[in-house]
This record gives sequence, structure tokens and C-alpha cells, in this order.
Amino acid sequence: MYLLPSQVFLRESLEHRLEKKQREMEVLRAAMIIQAHVTGFIARKQYRKLLQCIVVIQKNYRAFYWRRSSCCFAGAALTFQKRVEGKEPAGPSASCWRR
Repeated sequence: MYLLPSQVFLRESLEHRLEKKQREMEVLRAAMIIQAHVTGFIARKQYRKLLQCIVVIQKNYRAFYWRRSSCCFAGAALTFQKRVEGKEPAGPSASCWRR
């Protein structure tokens, strides 16, 4: 009987030790994959929440800006109408912009 170069025979104790190490490595790989998926899930969840917060801040700023601007525009429209009708003298009127 002869052995091929690829055939390796180990003693029983070494074989058990090798199988144990291989199982440990397999479990570690599985744990790393699970950790990576959980970490990715948490990161995506935080990113979505951050985007929601950014949208709320932008919405509130735009609402504030347009409320403030519309007040000025309404006052400017009234001033323009009065000047066209001749009820108010022409002159610098920038009270709205002095804030």
C-alpha cells in the first residue's frame, strides 16, 4: 500500500484538536458576519434619522424665512400702492430690512 502526496494521516488527538480549531474559526467567522450586519443596520437607521432631522430643520427654517419675508413683501406692496395713489411721499423706506 502506498500514499498519495495529498493524503495526510494524523493521530487521533491531533485530528480532534484540528477539528476543534476549525469549528472555532467557523463560529468566529459567523459571529463577525452577524456583527457586520447588525452594525450596518444600526448605521443605516441612524443615517435615516439624521436625514429626517435635517429635513425638519430645513422645513422650519424655510417656513420662518418665508413668514418673515412675506411680512416685508406685504408691507412693501402697501407702500407701493400708496405711492402709486399719491397718498405717501416718495422716499427711502427700508424699515423692513433693518432687522
